[in-house]
Amino acid sequence: MNRISKIFILILLSMLALITTVNGAENSYIMELTASKTEVTEGEEFYITIEVDPTNFEGGIGAYMAEIKYDSSIFEIIKVEGLGTWDTPTINEGKIIATTNDGECVTTKQEIARITFVAKADIINTTSEIVVENFQGSNAASIETAENKTVEIGVKQDENNQNQNQGQENTTPEQGNNTNKEDDTLANLFLPFTGSTASIILPIVVLILLVIILIVVIYKKRKLKK
Repeated sequence: MNRISKIFILILLSMLALITTVNGAENSYIMELTASKTEVTEGEEFYITIEVDPTNFEGGIGAYMAEIKYDSSIFEIIKVEGLGTWDTPTINEGKIIATTNDGECVTTKQEIARITFVAKADIINTTSEIVVENFQGSNAASIETAENKTVEIGVKQDENNQNQNQGQENTTPEQGNNTNKEDDTLANLFLPFTGSTASIILPIVVLILLVIILIVVIYKKRKLKK
């Protein structure tokens, strides 16, 4: 496949991005999608691999275009690689396009691309899908579409972050308890005595007051007699 054919295929693939139907035999070749991990923690990297088997596609595949869909609030693409004789795919607004780097069509089963993701931080335990759809393989003679493929990735919270959050939650009530204890101590200093202590002290105070009043009265009577 020469350079002119390669350019022609890219132009044709770009035009087909705007069209949902493609002529030709349906699913005459197989596209597979696999994930390096099916469960990751927040901040952990993983990759998906795109593989094609064009054995039954006459003439093989020299270029392809597809759409990749995923939840960008959960995953982020950090690396894209072409495998074997395939160029590094170009990804723009969810569209993937790539050709072979030697201009030749492949006719055997092989991995053609690897896309590395990272699970974003602060993700609560969840499951999300990554989908590759509308995969259109082409040679200079024809273009055909493969079946859509999906991988499911579970994302869980990092245990260290989880323990740290729990520790912070547990610390707050303890601080509140210490504050309450301090408040109780201050209250005890300023509030009146209660209970058995009060029952003893109060009569003594009253008795002292009565004695003082009696002394004052007796003193005034004696003063008047003089």
